[in-house]
Amino acid sequence: MFTNTACRPLFVGLILVLSTAPQRSLAQEFRVYTSVVDRTAGGNDKPRTSLTVFHAGKVYDYIESAEETVIFQSAQNRFVVLSKRHDLATEIRQDEVRRFLDLARSHARELISEWQRDGAERREAIAALEFQLLPEFEVHDDTEAKLLTLTSPQLCYQVKYADAPSPEIVQTYLKAADWTAQLNAVLHPHALLPDARMRLNEELRTRGVLPVEVDLRIEGSHPIHLTASHVWSWKLLPFDRKFIDDREQQLRQVDGRLMPFRDFQRETLISQRKR
Repeated sequence: MFTNTACRPLFVGLILVLSTAPQRSLAQEFRVYTSVVDRTAGGNDKPRTSLTVFHAGKVYDYIESAEETVIFQSAQNRFVVLSKRHDLATEIRQDEVRRFLDLARSHARELISEWQRDGAERREAIAALEFQLLPEFEVHDDTEAKLLTLTSPQLCYQVKYADAPSPEIVQTYLKAADWTAQLNAVLHPHALLPDARMRLNEELRTRGVLPVEVDLRIEGSHPIHLTASHVWSWKLLPFDRKFIDDREQQLRQVDGRLMPFRDFQRETLISQRKR
């Protein structure tokens, strides 16, 4: 369920951003353009991109390769997922995200107990799953180079960071990144649990900084190496405002007739298998 091979196309979600709560005016309106390159041997070196716009207590997160927009509405405590490719829309509430993650963690613990009966042949898989449940890192911060490193036998982050225009922006972004990791673990079957990414976010939060480049390496029999670059802008462009208007129009068209999340997940998986 949580193996490295299953997670290769899904780690993009760990570095995309959503919002969780409206802040003061400066933190309400900014954008980040993210480009992810798969540097794994044999991986696709074509960048995968996303645009995330923070505006007026909402976040509009467009994932280009999936033709999918996730809108977080903090006042309603919900995410709305608009899939252009599949012509589907659904909503998932924050309490549902928490409930699904609790089930995933329970299942992970059951797998560990099952694998422990198999003996040494499952040792690597057990260690990887235990790390997802309770990630522990050795942390090193080169403040002159502005380079933060989190290392472990299973997973390593190397993050180039920068100062932000205000502490509010840092808090808004990092709350968003926490929810992104949690949401993606629910949206995508076989995705990693969110705890490792949230551990990184806490280190950034402690320092009051924003990531500029995130280099992720997953060790093991099926290694993964991804690099995400973030381009930040503290002023929305005319394109961004049109993007917001278009998504708001879509939201008005589908709101009130959104399909249940489980049905949405099943339909998108069926469609993916047919492609």
